[in-house]
Amino acid sequence: MGLQTLAFAVGALFGGRLGDRFGRRKIFTLSLGLYAAGVFVLMAADGPALLYTGAVATGLAIGADLPVSLALVNEEAPAGRKGTMVVFSGMLWLAGIVVVLMLSSFWERRARSVAGSCSPTCWS
Repeated sequence: MGLQTLAFAVGALFGGRLGDRFGRRKIFTLSLGLYAAGVFVLMAADGPALLYTGAVATGLAIGADLPVSLALVNEEAPAGRKGTMVVFSGMLWLAGIVVVLMLSSFWERRARSVAGSCSPTCWS
Protein backbone atom coordinates (compact mmCIF):
# COMPACT_ATOMS: atom_id res chain seq x y z
CA MET A 1 0.00 0.00 0.00
CA GLY A 2 2.93 2.38 0.55
CA LEU A 3 3.92 2.09 -3.10
CA GLN A 4 0.37 2.88 -4.20
CA THR A 5 0.23 5.90 -1.88
CA LEU A 6 3.51 7.20 -3.28
CA ALA A 7 2.20 6.73 -6.82
CA PHE A 8 -1.00 8.54 -5.79
CA ALA A 9 1.09 11.53 -4.64
CA VAL A 10 3.04 11.59 -7.91
CA GLY A 11 -0.17 11.33 -9.93
CA ALA A 12 -1.76 14.17 -7.94
CA LEU A 13 1.31 16.37 -8.49
CA PHE A 14 1.22 15.99 -12.25
CA GLY A 15 -2.46 15.27 -12.98
CA GLY A 16 -3.63 18.85 -12.57
CA ARG A 17 -0.83 20.22 -14.73
CA LEU A 18 -1.49 17.64 -17.43
CA GLY A 19 -5.20 18.50 -17.31
CA ASP A 20 -4.41 22.19 -17.77
CA ARG A 21 -2.09 21.46 -20.67
CA PHE A 22 -3.94 18.74 -22.59
CA GLY A 23 -7.52 19.19 -21.43
CA ARG A 24 -9.22 17.96 -18.27
CA ARG A 25 -11.68 15.70 -20.01
CA LYS A 26 -8.92 13.96 -21.96
CA ILE A 27 -6.73 13.39 -18.87
CA PHE A 28 -9.80 12.29 -16.89
CA THR A 29 -10.58 9.66 -19.54
CA LEU A 30 -6.96 8.52 -19.73
CA SER A 31 -6.73 8.21 -15.95
CA LEU A 32 -9.83 6.01 -15.91
CA GLY A 33 -8.29 3.83 -18.62
CA LEU A 34 -5.03 3.56 -16.66
CA TYR A 35 -7.00 2.67 -13.53
CA ALA A 36 -8.89 -0.09 -15.35
CA ALA A 37 -5.63 -1.46 -16.77
CA GLY A 38 -4.05 -1.39 -13.32
CA VAL A 39 -6.97 -3.26 -11.79
CA PHE A 40 -6.76 -5.92 -14.51
CA VAL A 41 -3.02 -6.30 -13.83
CA LEU A 42 -3.77 -6.69 -10.11
CA MET A 43 -6.42 -9.32 -10.83
CA ALA A 44 -4.05 -11.30 -13.05
CA ALA A 45 -0.99 -10.87 -10.82
CA ASP A 46 0.81 -14.09 -10.07
CA GLY A 47 3.85 -12.58 -8.41
CA PRO A 48 5.30 -9.47 -6.81
CA ALA A 49 6.32 -7.77 -10.06
CA LEU A 50 2.77 -7.65 -11.39
CA LEU A 51 1.40 -6.65 -7.98
CA TYR A 52 3.81 -3.72 -7.86
CA THR A 53 2.99 -2.75 -11.45
CA GLY A 54 -0.75 -2.82 -10.78
CA ALA A 55 -0.39 -0.87 -7.53
CA VAL A 56 1.69 1.83 -9.23
CA ALA A 57 -0.71 2.08 -12.18
CA THR A 58 -3.79 2.39 -9.98
CA GLY A 59 -2.04 4.86 -7.66
CA LEU A 60 -0.95 7.09 -10.54
CA ALA A 61 -4.42 6.95 -12.05
CA ILE A 62 -6.28 7.81 -8.84
CA GLY A 63 -3.81 10.58 -8.07
CA ALA A 64 -4.11 12.11 -11.53
CA ASP A 65 -7.87 11.77 -11.44
CA LEU A 66 -8.42 13.67 -8.20
CA PRO A 67 -7.42 17.23 -9.22
CA VAL A 68 -8.72 16.80 -12.75
CA SER A 69 -12.12 15.45 -11.70
CA LEU A 70 -12.64 18.13 -9.07
CA ALA A 71 -11.74 20.88 -11.55
CA LEU A 72 -13.99 19.30 -14.18
CA VAL A 73 -16.92 19.12 -11.76
CA ASN A 74 -16.34 22.75 -10.83
CA GLU A 75 -16.29 23.81 -14.50
CA GLU A 76 -19.37 21.83 -15.51
CA ALA A 77 -21.53 22.63 -12.45
CA PRO A 78 -24.26 25.24 -12.89
CA ALA A 79 -23.63 28.70 -11.45
CA GLY A 80 -24.45 28.87 -7.77
CA ARG A 81 -24.06 25.11 -7.29
CA LYS A 82 -20.33 24.71 -7.91
CA GLY A 83 -19.35 24.29 -4.24
CA THR A 84 -22.22 21.90 -3.60
CA MET A 85 -21.26 19.73 -6.56
CA VAL A 86 -17.56 19.61 -5.60
CA VAL A 87 -18.46 18.59 -2.02
CA PHE A 88 -20.93 16.01 -3.36
CA SER A 89 -18.16 14.63 -5.57
CA GLY A 90 -15.96 14.22 -2.49
CA MET A 91 -18.80 12.44 -0.70
CA LEU A 92 -19.12 10.03 -3.62
CA TRP A 93 -15.39 9.26 -3.36
CA LEU A 94 -15.95 8.39 0.31
CA ALA A 95 -19.05 6.34 -0.50
CA GLY A 96 -17.04 4.36 -3.03
CA ILE A 97 -14.42 3.55 -0.41
CA VAL A 98 -17.08 2.43 2.06
CA VAL A 99 -18.76 0.19 -0.54
CA VAL A 100 -15.45 -1.44 -1.47
CA LEU A 101 -14.65 -2.11 2.20
CA MET A 102 -18.08 -3.64 2.76
CA LEU A 103 -17.83 -5.83 -0.34
CA SER A 104 -14.33 -7.01 0.52
CA SER A 105 -15.49 -7.89 4.04
CA PHE A 106 -18.41 -9.85 2.62
CA TRP A 107 -16.24 -11.72 0.10
CA GLU A 108 -13.58 -12.47 2.72
CA ARG A 109 -16.15 -14.08 5.03
CA ARG A 110 -17.64 -15.99 2.12
CA ALA A 111 -14.23 -17.26 1.01
CA ARG A 112 -13.43 -18.39 4.56
CA SER A 113 -16.71 -20.28 4.86
CA VAL A 114 -16.13 -22.01 1.52
CA ALA A 115 -12.53 -22.84 2.42
CA GLY A 116 -13.60 -24.11 5.84
CA SER A 117 -16.16 -26.50 4.36
CA CYS A 118 -13.75 -27.87 1.77
CA SER A 119 -11.77 -31.00 2.47
CA PRO A 120 -8.02 -31.12 1.72
CA THR A 121 -8.79 -32.91 -1.56
CA CYS A 122 -10.44 -29.72 -2.88
CA TRP A 123 -7.07 -28.00 -3.05
CA SER A 124 -5.30 -30.62 -5.15
